[in-house]
Amino acid sequence: MAVTIALLFALTQAEPQGSPDQRLQWKLSQAFEQTGAIDASLIADAKSSPSFGTRYVALLVQIKDALGSRGRHECTYQKIVGMGTAGGPPGAAEHLRALATSFKAAVYCHDCKEGKVVCGQCQGRKRTEVKCLFCEGKGRVGAPGAVDKTAVTMKCRNCDGKAVFRDVRCPGCSGSGVNDCPSCLGSPWHDRACTVKECRGGRVPCPQCKGKGKVEVTCPTCQGRGRVNAPGGVNPGEVTQRCNDCDSRGTLKDKAPCPSCDGSAIGIGWTKCEACRGDGPKAAVATLGSVFETEPCAACGGKGWPVEGKAVACGKCLGLGVRIKPATAPQRILD
Repeated sequence: MAVTIALLFALTQAEPQGSPDQRLQWKLSQAFEQTGAIDASLIADAKSSPSFGTRYVALLVQIKDALGSRGRHECTYQKIVGMGTAGGPPGAAEHLRALATSFKAAVYCHDCKEGKVVCGQCQGRKRTEVKCLFCEGKGRVGAPGAVDKTAVTMKCRNCDGKAVFRDVRCPGCSGSGVNDCPSCLGSPWHDRACTVKECRGGRVPCPQCKGKGKVEVTCPTCQGRGRVNAPGGVNPGEVTQRCNDCDSRGTLKDKAPCPSCDGSAIGIGWTKCEACRGDGPKAAVATLGSVFETEPCAACGGKGWPVEGKAVACGKCLGLGVRIKPATAPQRILD
């Protein structure tokens, strides 16, 4: 709040004379030089401005703000692409295209395609070979009643002794052939405010109930096995029958409130994200210099507003005092 008040105070000091739109452009040029929060009303007023200079300076302010806040990258890119060139100098369209290309090159993930990478388990084929979990991929299990179950074995009935299941839907990617990119977590514009993919505004699903708010209760009769000793069995554990209390599921039908998040102030099924809680703003994905470079405007000597006390912007730098050179095409400078 203090930063915003200080910025507004600076913008209102010694405001030059001119039309409302000229003064708006002057305020935006001052905002471009400042650090900290940007007055959103200035950006809102610039949207309907008939002046190319006002809209252009507002766009640069938004680029700077997006990089500083580590967010809204895709939205900012669309604003660059969609900015009209009406009233602009020759070459304005080429300059904006170069600026858009430079911005995307700086903030878009280079390690994936639209946030996805090929699944390492199936190599993108969507189907793969899966080891039998019952016999741990051995094809054989310990024989019932054997003292040493590693010495006396029998064929695994689950996989019929084959040890693996072939051509099954890949569990690593759920049969899609791709997974979220580990670099951008599936968001190629790097718009996530937290490094934890599941984080939503500082909240993550409760690890105990997986965000459901309820947990399963282990059946006390069968201790979660789903089966109980058969009456009259000589050796307990060898002759069993299904547990009627849980219908052989191992858990009771009625779930209990999750003890970890029940009554949580941030919502049942959620807990605070430890990764981003209290860490403050995240580091910017890219610097302003990776999008465009600047050089002092020779036409106005870097002043931007050469006429003292009047809101008349330099026609070459549009009041910025510097010329903007897109990083990917520095020759595409506004003329």
